Amino acid sequence: MASTFKPALALMTGRVLGGLAASFMPLVFVRLLAPAEFGTYKQVFLVYATLFGIAQIGMAESLYYFLPHEPGRAGRFVANSLLVLMGAGLLCLGLLAVLAPATARAMNNPALAGPLSILGVYLALMLVSNVLEIAMTARGRFLLAASSFAVSEMLRSVFFIAPVLWFGSVQALLAGAALFALLRLAVAVGWLWKEYGSELRFDLPLLRVQIAYALPFAAAVLVHILQENFHQYAVSSRFDAAVFAVYAVGCIQIPLVDILSTSVSSVMMVRMADDRAAGRPDRVLPHWHDTTRKLALCFCPMVGLLLVNARELIQVLFTDKFPASTPILMLWCLAFLAAALQIDGVLRVYADTRFLLIMNLCRLGLVMALIHPFLNAFGLPGAVIVTLLALFAGKAMALLRIGHLLHIDIRRLLPWAELSRIAAACAGALIPALLVRTAVSLPPWISLLVTGTVYSIACVTFLLLLKAVTIPREILPSAWTGRRVAWLEGTEPGPTP
Repeated sequence: MASTFKPALALMTGRVLGGLAASFMPLVFVRLLAPAEFGTYKQVFLVYATLFGIAQIGMAESLYYFLPHEPGRAGRFVANSLLVLMGAGLLCLGLLAVLAPATARAMNNPALAGPLSILGVYLALMLVSNVLEIAMTARGRFLLAASSFAVSEMLRSVFFIAPVLWFGSVQALLAGAALFALLRLAVAVGWLWKEYGSELRFDLPLLRVQIAYALPFAAAVLVHILQENFHQYAVSSRFDAAVFAVYAVGCIQIPLVDILSTSVSSVMMVRMADDRAAGRPDRVLPHWHDTTRKLALCFCPMVGLLLVNARELIQVLFTDKFPASTPILMLWCLAFLAAALQIDGVLRVYADTRFLLIMNLCRLGLVMALIHPFLNAFGLPGAVIVTLLALFAGKAMALLRIGHLLHIDIRRLLPWAELSRIAAACAGALIPALLVRTAVSLPPWISLLVTGTVYSIACVTFLLLLKAVTIPREILPSAWTGRRVAWLEGTEPGPTP
């Protein structure tokens, strides 16, 4: 069986390189902009992220389903997606131009109106070009997609940062963003034309099929995005831009989480779709287990590191302006654990997008009902607590649905033994790291380095002792390989001196 994780390494490599460049941007902006203006920047791209996800109406993501299933008509599926996304982008451009002042008032920041009116150009161009890497990935061109991700994100960082360095304003940033998006669109159209040629044409009957698949998914995405971002809009409408900046810093986006989960989920969906199309449904569950176990092996240690070093991480990355962001970050990082469960990918492979809609409606209802009482009771951390409750409730619902689709019970649904060992190892590693942190007073960056090193060593040790991971024989010294190193797997006694 082809591995889900190995092809994803190419995608992850490209996304990591691009993500490193992208993650550098807010670290620069927080030092160049005043807290209120930095809050405005975060609000602008909150609106962008919301509209970007909604306006795709499932047409770009539908290519993950249709291109593997019908490669002979791939060009027409791609052309349909391009035209629909172009129309959606123009609609967003008009709406932002008209509604920018009202949106700024609703988000309690009059300075937001000007940037929002420019944002529409960037958004419209990026919507259309979003097809590029999805088409590459759906056709199995993982290395090419990775290269495109990396180069695109690096160029985006340059086009974002340079105007702020020269002019020091959010409006200048968005002008650079629009120029970058225009360049990216030209590259996307050029590659797609080279790849599909005359097959890149509109097809109305196929569009009806795409829409029938995409609209339930689009509705699910709409509700999902509203649920995911509602806590930020609630905080923004209730507090000024400077306080929102404190909250936004605490709700830090770790690029590795999105990079890793998106890359692995994309490959998982392609593998599952290929196996189902080839009449091999028995291979779907191993793909799901492999993806879940390996993502947990990545995210659980990362969450432990964030819990131990939350205060120092805020100080090092965002200066001493945001100490109040620490408790928010400690809560927020727990959401990264849920990224190990790529339930959306499985449901999309089975075209069960209607359930995604139902699940996300339940999550949105829970957040809307509880957000203000929790803000009143717990302050800014209350918004995170509600978001976490809705997130894990939705995952639980989806897992039950996946069990039904795969015709398996709860005992086979997840690799429970492996996940338990990973969780135990990461929890145990917190103890020595916390002891070191409390015993020695160090400057923030040195504390971050020392405590992180202690945690990492302890975590790797516990993972090996609990057999959550094993050392491949080919990388061990020859003196050990002669004894077959079976003692590492618990089948032989340990080596004697």
